[in-house]
Amino acid sequence: MEMRQKSKSQVRRRDYAPEEILVKTIDNKLSVSAKHEEKSPNKTVYREYNREFMLPVGTNPELIKSSLSKDGVLTIDAPLPSIDSYRERTIPIDKC
Repeated sequence: MEMRQKSKSQVRRRDYAPEEILVKTIDNKLSVSAKHEEKSPNKTVYREYNREFMLPVGTNPELIKSSLSKDGVLTIDAPLPSIDSYRERTIPIDKC
């Protein structure tokens, strides 16, 4: 039997609409960015959010999923590599 664990992160992003949020992987990093702009005759409001997370070693970026709840919580789920993939290795000690 193979046990898998999950890495889960939550970020509160209620100031952004779903189409203003971008979640992507770049090499071994997960990038979350969001941009929001409101313009009116009297004022302009601009918000920007950028955050990068290091992915655990062995994480498959193709299996990462994200969802945005109605109350603005962005949840990112990333299955961690199976425990079976870590093998024990004895490291010899060289005598000097």
